[in-house]
Amino acid sequence: LDYVKGYPPLINDVEVADVVRRCAEAAVGKERVFEPEPSMGGEDMAYFLERSKGCYFFLGVGREGCASLHNSRFDFNEEALLSGIETFCRIAWELLK
Repeated sequence: LDYVKGYPPLINDVEVADVVRRCAEAAVGKERVFEPEPSMGGEDMAYFLERSKGCYFFLGVGREGCASLHNSRFDFNEEALLSGIETFCRIAWELLK
């Protein structure tokens, strides 16, 4: 029997997650920010979050009717990059205060 270790759980820091939420709301509007249901999916970010405080979040970039992420036909909405850039800049500014 071979045991293959999977990914550790991805656990966001509560304080950093609050900063991310507030910055995202300032960037795109409170009505466009929501907390998704917990997921059992694996993610490399979990290894980083074992060693330092942080927050993993999603940036909605899909278009109505487009193929899903990790699909060769996925075509994301490039305008969403501006929202992501603004959100990341606000997060960095807030955390560096």
